Amino acid sequence: MGNGLKVTGIDASDTAIENLIQMTSGNERAKFICGDFVNDHRIYKQKYDYVYSRFTLHAITTSQQNELLRNITGILKSSGKIFIEARTLRDDLYGKGENIGDNAFIYNGHYRRFIDPEELACTMKSIGYKISSLNERNGFSKLGTSDPVLLRLIAEIET
Repeated sequence: MGNGLKVTGIDASDTAIENLIQMTSGNERAKFICGDFVNDHRIYKQKYDYVYSRFTLHAITTSQQNELLRNITGILKSSGKIFIEARTLRDDLYGKGENIGDNAFIYNGHYRRFIDPEELACTMKSIGYKISSLNERNGFSKLGTSDPVLLRLIAEIET
């Protein structure tokens, strides 16, 4: 938006969407949808230059992740890229709370599935993505005393 970008944001929280709409009031380059980002077909009706997934993959199951990644292959323009940031197995919250399988835990009432970066890269390659960058470390999203171990991945559709 500030750089001339036209953006579409999606979140399941009515409150978050309402806040974003109010914050961007009058900006015709910003569109927000309250819905399920995995399969809400309103976001899959157009092509995008970029898809940015920050702290979303670790909030869904592996099956949902794979469905999302397949859906995104159909909406990226030929030179489009996907950018992903998510918690990994090396994060300090890994293993805390109730283990519900698939590297997923419920801790303090919050679901988190911790991502294996190499497994994610292999899955994406099998779907048709070309990985151009994959990093895993802390320091990406430090906030106060919190400094989670995250992966940052950039990929595009293999042509």
